[in-house]
Amino acid sequence: MRTSLYVIVGSFLCGVLVRSYIEVDVYSLAALILGAASLAFAARLQRVPAFGYGVLMLVCIVLGVIRIEVAEQSFANGLLYDDGAVVHVVATIVEEPDVRDTYVWLTVQFDDSETRARVRTGLYPVYEYGDRVDILGTLAVPRTFTGDSERVFDYPNYLKSHHVHYVFDRALVAETEDRVWSTTGTLLSLKSAWLASVAILIPEPNASLLGGVVVGAKRSIGDEWLEKFRDTGIVHIIVLSGYNLTIVALFVVWLTSRLPRSARFVCGVLGIVAFALMVGGGPTVVRASVMAVIGMLALLVDRPYNLLRALAIAAALMVVWNPFVLAFDPGFQLSFVATLGLVLGAPIVERWVSFVPTWGELRTIVAATLATQVSVLPLLLYQVGAVSLVAPLVNVLVVPIVPIVMAVGFAAGLVGMVSAFVALPLAFLANGLLHYIFVVVDVAASVPFASIDLPQVPVVVLVSTYAVLGLYVWRMHTSPGKPGLVVSVDQKR
Repeated sequence: MRTSLYVIVGSFLCGVLVRSYIEVDVYSLAALILGAASLAFAARLQRVPAFGYGVLMLVCIVLGVIRIEVAEQSFANGLLYDDGAVVHVVATIVEEPDVRDTYVWLTVQFDDSETRARVRTGLYPVYEYGDRVDILGTLAVPRTFTGDSERVFDYPNYLKSHHVHYVFDRALVAETEDRVWSTTGTLLSLKSAWLASVAILIPEPNASLLGGVVVGAKRSIGDEWLEKFRDTGIVHIIVLSGYNLTIVALFVVWLTSRLPRSARFVCGVLGIVAFALMVGGGPTVVRASVMAVIGMLALLVDRPYNLLRALAIAAALMVVWNPFVLAFDPGFQLSFVATLGLVLGAPIVERWVSFVPTWGELRTIVAATLATQVSVLPLLLYQVGAVSLVAPLVNVLVVPIVPIVMAVGFAAGLVGMVSAFVALPLAFLANGLLHYIFVVVDVAASVPFASIDLPQVPVVVLVSTYAVLGLYVWRMHTSPGKPGLVVSVDQKR
């Protein structure tokens, strides 16, 4: 059953990936379906078990192609305007506003259509999720552009993965009196209240960093600091990585540990879903949330939690929901590869670093850090062409205190919503920890060649590198005398 799951998921993802880059006409699709049916019929007549996996793979590839075909047709329903069209529409803000230093990006959906667009506006007035706005402006079809690293960014397909059709080149935005109520909007309002409390207790840029670490707040810590966090390979703590959500999931499990098993499962799932909605539900958060829910389900039915199987199910569900993320969302790609590297690579790396002491789980932290860094390195070189030479050390120095920062910072903001005076001791401690992170990042970023830029990595090199890594990992886990891969966690305790 385990092998069949990986064959199904792998083949489905392969079909989605191939169709993302190669047009498949209806006749080719019909030929694939006919071929799968013929092989299945032949296998049944000849009673040849070897045909089984081949047929299963072909069927799942076809399903992947069909899924993205359906998604393309659905996306096309929102392409109603020409490039450069001047429109006057009423729309609803359907994502949390993306606040930058001097401006804000709003993602809106037009009334009575499936069309979505991004519109750039000023910091004031302040808009929130669910607000209805009146927009007069010029629509532009998204175009690719060249970034600072001289790499071409496929902006149209990136926006497609977020179901966004247009960008407003120029626009006037005004809020209407109506507002759409939703559970997500209510959760985001609570988040805003917590962030306002933090802003009173903790100075900038520490407050913005805490908002990013705890609730994934889309507040800018400034371009200069953001560049330093990227150069030192620690930017993932700002954008709320799967590691942060795993901490939240473990906290929810601990909080509900005294409840009956079924009540613990319901409360845990509701808590994870509410948190995912509150922080924006990006690919990394969704992947971690699905894996956390699967872990809670394993706890409910008293079965070991298989990390690799949970990752495969999470990837499949996310791509079924939105097939564009597989090829066009860097966040999904990095999250999936990093988690795969952690599950498969950390046990191998831990044997390499046996000289590191085990005090405070230091060896495990070092192994996990190195495994994830190695796994995402080829993809990072392909996407952005920059590699941080200080990232492993910075992650070892910073990541272990992230759970403490989250716990103390969250408590400070929560208490501060009732009494800022009572919250001062917690705020003082949180501010000290945040200052420590900034000091580590600042010192590491000042090291010569902390981050280096490399030439464009061809896609052939990317694929070949992961093929070699995959073969090496497979050999390490299957060679005689080597310890087997531990991907299951016994949760019976």
